[in-house]
Amino acid sequence: MLQTANNEIVAKASDFNMGIEVESIRIDSSGRLTNEAYPKALGNQRKNHFIKTDVYQIQSEIITPAARKSLDAMHYLMALNDTLRNALEPNEMLWPLSMPPILPKDKKTIPIADVDPEQKAYYERWIETRSDTQGIPVGVHLNVSVNEAVLKAVWEGQQSEFDSYQEFVNYMYIKIAQGFVYYRWLITYLFGNSPIAEKNFFEPDDDQPTHPVRSIRSSNYGLTSDVRNCLRSLKAA
Repeated sequence: MLQTANNEIVAKASDFNMGIEVESIRIDSSGRLTNEAYPKALGNQRKNHFIKTDVYQIQSEIITPAARKSLDAMHYLMALNDTLRNALEPNEMLWPLSMPPILPKDKKTIPIADVDPEQKAYYERWIETRSDTQGIPVGVHLNVSVNEAVLKAVWEGQQSEFDSYQEFVNYMYIKIAQGFVYYRWLITYLFGNSPIAEKNFFEPDDDQPTHPVRSIRSSNYGLTSDVRNCLRSLKAA
């Protein structure tokens, strides 16, 4: 019976509920930041729920719908990526790296996203609390939850260890979070490696790395997401 349950778990373990957000920097044919507005072919950027603009106007963000299978999320992503690329102006393309290309000397000339006034005011306040470049690097965000069928399959063999199903689910997510934190260095190295910065990202007198590093994007020089909370339990977190 236990072997049957384990086989069922393995068979369903890849069916994570997933949503993907991919940020990209739009550039012109010379490799500089684009001067073009939000692609006209995509309609009103304030109403497009799947292809939006991030903090700066040069940052396009693809947002997939939540999908019950990771493969479905990837299919959404590929379709939206094709839509964005087809909507770019003839002289535009998407920069392939997280760290930006050569920046203008005056970073304040990079326009903030043309969003609704309340959101734009938030972006302006957000930028004021950071360096001129901290919000420019882009990345990929994965929103993941475990498929309910997987949780139920594991729960069948673990009921005696917990007072309730909810306590069990909380425990599972804490263990997953602990795993991400424990292997964060490796995940960053494999999927977030950004060892160098192009011209004008740092000013000559700035505090900056003196040699290639694992990830400028994920460091205090970029848009870091430092994990400080205790993850020993849900309550402690």
